[in-house]
Amino acid sequence: MPDKPRQIPGIFNYCDRWCERCPFRSNCTLFESERQFKRELRNGGEAALWGEFMNMLEESERMFQDAADKGGTSQEALDHVKTEFTERTQKERRSRLKGEDSLRLAKKYAKMVNRYFRHNRASFYQKLEEWFTAILLCVPERDPAKEASEMQDAFEVIRWYQDLISIKLSRALSNRDHTYSDEKPGEPTPIDCAGTAKVALIAMDRSIDAWITYRGIFPENGDQIIDLLAQLAKLTRRTEALLPRARAFKRPGFDDDQGKHW
Repeated sequence: MPDKPRQIPGIFNYCDRWCERCPFRSNCTLFESERQFKRELRNGGEAALWGEFMNMLEESERMFQDAADKGGTSQEALDHVKTEFTERTQKERRSRLKGEDSLRLAKKYAKMVNRYFRHNRASFYQKLEEWFTAILLCVPERDPAKEASEMQDAFEVIRWYQDLISIKLSRALSNRDHTYSDEKPGEPTPIDCAGTAKVALIAMDRSIDAWITYRGIFPENGDQIIDLLAQLAKLTRRTEALLPRARAFKRPGFDDDQGKHW
């Protein structure tokens, strides 16, 4: 039997969750766990899985209560402190994100994407007719199958990342005050914020490439696509200015020699 693929710790922390296209699925413990979970569900193991999950919750609660008892603190007091801290943290987070220009740009881009596809359905059907005619007439300089494949790939990329960009940016900006550690003075260590921002930037890069492909297929929509590209370019510059070290972040697996910046 072949050796079991090497697991890469933490690889799922800085990915785009597009498992279907990821070359590191076999190295990801999260992917394997989710696949095992789905397999159990298909085999009728819902009751056993939920029972195990509930046991884990109960055990966590018991351990938390034991720690509280040893420290002389009641569970009610700890719950009150936890609730108060969570509410204050969420309020501070919403306040901090409310004025973020990059997040506003990301959400506007997502709306622009929806508007583009809603308003240009006719162009899509016209293109289908054009390809069908090229096939019937055996037009030598056209390759409808290749063009259709490129369009489908670009469409999937655009749609996959349009909302992911704002989601990743929101997470990164929420923690940007903690982007670097002071454990080694003069030698900052990038943590979650920079890695998450890098995923957002990669999503922007791939979206730009996809829109360039779309512009080649639908030149009649060039002005609208240029507006989308301009929005992404502005968003990219703003994100790089806010988090200048994000590009240099080394994501486990993806950014080593094997990953080649996937």
